[in-house]
Amino acid sequence: MRYPEFADRFLAALHWETEQTGHDYHRAGDIIEKYNLDGKAQWISRIADEWEHFYFKDVSKVLGGYDGWSFRISGQGARKIEDDFPTDADLRDFLGVPSADIDELDELIAKLGPASDRLISTKDNQVQRQAVVQELATIRTTLAGSNELDPEEKADVIVSLTAAEELAEQSDTWFAGAMKYLVFDRVKKAFERTIEDAIRVAILSSLAILAAIIMALI
Repeated sequence: MRYPEFADRFLAALHWETEQTGHDYHRAGDIIEKYNLDGKAQWISRIADEWEHFYFKDVSKVLGGYDGWSFRISGQGARKIEDDFPTDADLRDFLGVPSADIDELDELIAKLGPASDRLISTKDNQVQRQAVVQELATIRTTLAGSNELDPEEKADVIVSLTAAEELAEQSDTWFAGAMKYLVFDRVKKAFERTIEDAIRVAILSSLAILAAIIMALI
């Protein structure tokens, strides 16, 4: 890794850590270790000299080694990163940060997998039936509010979600696998694209409720 790449990644990681933790100061050593920044120790001093009071609002220079120095990003530094990476997904990709919600969604899909061939009956479970319809509608409207998801991809997912709503609302029985495919598998494809974190969180919450209802009906 050459110095320019080290500097760019260090600033991006500092911005990400600030946004995710809410803390102002972050140790250089922690950032370097967490984001696998393969650089020279003196580069910490160099980046501090070049960007303090510019991209860094403050640098706390303590004795005992450069890795103990703490950095605070400035408003100008934050704006640079937000201009370079317009979405959280872009920044995650650059830093190699995995999306936790994909793992959570995979866990829900794995739970439903063995039950895919089970027939679900809501004939005598009208409360659960309405709950399924309600959560599906919530997922659809939430996803429709995304401004970052590709319009064609959004339209495809909404078609699947609408089909799932109609199935749950109009049929007394349906296979669990139909919901898994129309909802969970299709939403996962959307999650693998660019989509706002707040929308991911809201959708994942509804999916967890929906999965629990389906498992209870099996």
